[in-house]
Amino acid sequence: MKYLKIYALLALLLMAGGVTMQAQNSKSNRELPEQYWVDIVTEQPEGYVVDANGDVHIYSAEALAWLSVVSNGFNGQEIDDYEGRTVCLEDNIDLSGALWLPIAGKVDVSAVFHGYFDGKEHVIEGLTMTSGYPYFYMMGLFGELSGATLSNIVLTKGYYEAQLTGGNYEGGFLACAVRDESLVNHCFVDCEMHIKSGMSPFVYECEHSTISNCLVHSPLIRAEGSLDGIPGILVAIAYPKSHILNCASIIERMDWSENCGLVGIFNYGIIENCYGYIGECIDFGGYGGGPAPRNGVTGSNGPTGEIYNCYYNRLRNYVGSSYYIEMDDQPAYSNLGIIQNAVPYTEEGRGHWKLTEEITFELENGTVSTNDLLDALNFKVRLLYDEALLDWCDTGMGFDNQQLPVFCNFDVTETSENTTSVDQVEVYPNPARAKVTIEGLEAAKVQVYNALGQLVKTVRGTNEINVAGLVEGVYLVRIMDAEGRNYTERVVVKE
Repeated sequence: MKYLKIYALLALLLMAGGVTMQAQNSKSNRELPEQYWVDIVTEQPEGYVVDANGDVHIYSAEALAWLSVVSNGFNGQEIDDYEGRTVCLEDNIDLSGALWLPIAGKVDVSAVFHGYFDGKEHVIEGLTMTSGYPYFYMMGLFGELSGATLSNIVLTKGYYEAQLTGGNYEGGFLACAVRDESLVNHCFVDCEMHIKSGMSPFVYECEHSTISNCLVHSPLIRAEGSLDGIPGILVAIAYPKSHILNCASIIERMDWSENCGLVGIFNYGIIENCYGYIGECIDFGGYGGGPAPRNGVTGSNGPTGEIYNCYYNRLRNYVGSSYYIEMDDQPAYSNLGIIQNAVPYTEEGRGHWKLTEEITFELENGTVSTNDLLDALNFKVRLLYDEALLDWCDTGMGFDNQQLPVFCNFDVTETSENTTSVDQVEVYPNPARAKVTIEGLEAAKVQVYNALGQLVKTVRGTNEINVAGLVEGVYLVRIMDAEGRNYTERVVVKE
């Protein structure tokens, strides 16, 4: 991989011209912006605010672009890696007015982001990228992370389009390289891609780092002229000591690719409690010996690779350009590591996804078995005993009208400009037997989910919830105030 990057860099350095290259030869009918944000924002804008602690607060698209300028050393700025500081997104922003270059992605100076970026669940809309800018092979909102943290980032209506000329570019919509004990947690990416090769919807490569509680959606991914042009529907490469945990990738339509598992090319880390969904494969080019198997979790699971409780939908009765074929579903094309409970799932009615075999879990209250996708995801969350892991629910929010599992407190249509502070809200008593009371806000709607992620109670306009009669166990209480802000808390019910 390092040699590939050196070759890519040498090719870019031989490109003629200054630092700006306009978007040309686009593959689709979509009209791309003609300028890059880093060329438009030449001085620090008002929306880029540095507080007394040195932390940064972002209030506008121009301010976010200035983060890219400074982290890459453009426009006469000294490179800043933001180590030890927090960058907070303080408002929803729209990046569709110009092309984006990644924060800390300029490879000729080894720009790296070392800070903490908190998106606060504000929406970054319209992030648009295209290959062809000198000195960049990395693509994404971020280029390279090292010892960094990204959290609560929401990217919607994102678009990447490769140029017909230029070389191969690596990247993912959120970041290209996540390395050196970085953490990516609770992020949502909604993107569309028209690519040549080297792009994944979320992150390209993960090494000695963790990606958790993340969700990817893409209505369309097209790859030109390459059967392996889509390296993974979540991550391309998982290197040793990487951990991909409690994540999902939902792709409505995509060109068929041999690398269409959750981790596309190879896995040397741990992939745990994740699922992938591909709705429709298009433009199948075929192999000399016929179609290759669909790799549900990864292409190659290496000797240090571990896969636990990962699920992928069957691609049967696949529609080719003029014929039907049967896909051979399997978790990996080759396996030298560990694979446990990695099986396909099929649809049996709207919102009811069944595993092809039962999975057994050893929980505190005894052994349970299930062939339900939603149950399996939540049983594994319970088994891991990690309070940071999010529960899965069938909330009625459907991608491609499929009503696939999403996080219980997730609805991008209700994303608010501010999230309620944990310190403001108290839910008591806990444990509870008869009722629980909410203090710190005026609840407009309260939903209670059981350990399987099933909605068991909904109340409106009250801060008291009657839990008498509920089966003893752990419940997730989701509270929404009048402004659409959400707060969640686990509550134990005793009989």
